[in-house]
Amino acid sequence: MSKAYEDFIERIANHEPFREQVLNNPDGELSKWDFDPAELDAIKGAPAWQWLRDLWKGSSDR
Repeated sequence: MSKAYEDFIERIANHEPFREQVLNNPDGELSKWDFDPAELDAIKGAPAWQWLRDLWKGSSDR
C-alpha cells in the first residue's frame, strides 16, 4: 500500500470537508492522488470501498 493510499484512507475517514470534496467530484479528486492502478481499481471496484461508491451515487441523486 502506497503512502498516497494510506493518506487518502486517513483523510476520507477523518476529514468531513475532504470527504465532501470527493463526493462532489470523485474523478477530479481521485486524479489528484498518486495511486498506482491497483489502488485506483480498488477504490472504484473493491467491496471494501462500496460505502464510498454508495455515497457517490447518493450525492449524484441530489
